[in-house]
Amino acid sequence: NLEKELAMKTEQVNAKELECKDLMERCEKCASLEEEVVRMNKQFVKKSLEFEAKVEELSLAKSSIATSVEESKKAKDALSAIILERDEARRNANEARANLLN
Repeated sequence: NLEKELAMKTEQVNAKELECKDLMERCEKCASLEEEVVRMNKQFVKKSLEFEAKVEELSLAKSSIATSVEESKKAKDALSAIILERDEARRNANEARANLLN
């Protein structure tokens, strides 16, 4: 009778040891997954910072382009004014020549 009880208790202990071993393996997997999550989170933060830096860089480039476009428009307007003055001077010179010839 004691042998049966001992065998039964041994079987229970063995079952608990297997259950404990299974739980420990699960804990190891969880710890490994947690490390992976931490690693991926760090990578995400790094990529987010890189992205923000690129957005800032593009914003500065956009601003620079807008400034260049504005400067180009001003230069074009100045050139147009010079061309108008030149054309007016040509007309005046042609009129003066015509008056001298008459």
